[in-house]
Amino acid sequence: MIEKEIAIVRTKWLMDNHKIMNEETFDCLNRKVSVLDIDLAETEVILRVDVDIPMQPFVPMLPIEEEFRAFFEAQAEATKESQKSKKKKKNKKQLEEEQEQLALLEQAKKLRSEPWKQRQILDHKLIKRTTTVLKYL
Repeated sequence: MIEKEIAIVRTKWLMDNHKIMNEETFDCLNRKVSVLDIDLAETEVILRVDVDIPMQPFVPMLPIEEEFRAFFEAQAEATKESQKSKKKKKNKKQLEEEQEQLALLEQAKKLRSEPWKQRQILDHKLIKRTTTVLKYL
């Protein structure tokens, strides 16, 4: 479909400019230009990069309240018990588990504040191609 449109535009341009289609004109119109074909000595370059890369689909995460419900309930119970009775000291294992849960909670908050970091790039070809062009420039 796109090739037909390109051919129509090319034909219209040729008709408007009254060009005779010989081999040289045909090669000039159909030649694919790359960065290697251009003399870039002491010139400024504006490069348009198409990095429409395929990524993993976005899957919304559960709210933090649902994911850490058991942890929040345990903390609420612990505060109720500490208010009712004398403060009981937690053993070392309980403290480590609580610290681990707090670290997981902070990590979950960070992930939810930056949801784009959850997605993975599925194909790196365009990025690699672009980096080689940039290095050449």
